[in-house]
Amino acid sequence: MGAAAPVIGVVMSAISVAQTQAQMSQQKKAVKAQTAQTALARQQDLDQRTLEQRLKEKQLERERRSAVASSRARLGSSGVGSTSGSGAAVISGLNKNYNEALADSRKGYDMTVSGLNLLNDTGSGGGGGAAQGLELAKGLIGIGTQVAGILEK
Repeated sequence: MGAAAPVIGVVMSAISVAQTQAQMSQQKKAVKAQTAQTALARQQDLDQRTLEQRLKEKQLERERRSAVASSRARLGSSGVGSTSGSGAAVISGLNKNYNEALADSRKGYDMTVSGLNLLNDTGSGGGGGAAQGLELAKGLIGIGTQVAGILEK
């Protein structure tokens, strides 16, 4: 019976190692599943924001067309042409305002996407998060500069 004790000890150690490996494998699977679920949720968020941005852009375009048409009609009823002179300047100003609104909307969307991509990169252990973080910071600085320019006027 004395010789069986070391064998039993080795068997018990082997069983313990096998159980530990099984637990680690299960933990890895759980982490992988959680990572996949998080990535899916972020992708769905990105898809939703993309859809919202497209709808917003379409709405801005409808508003632009409506405002231009209304202005042309008002100008025409006043006897002012909309293709030259002050009438053209009014129409050009409307188009410029809507183009700026569209550009601002797209900048906001781009920053949101950059932020989501940064989360995806840092969440998955990727190395591209720092570069995208820098791009996001540049975007914020650009908007800050624009706001400061507007406030100075």
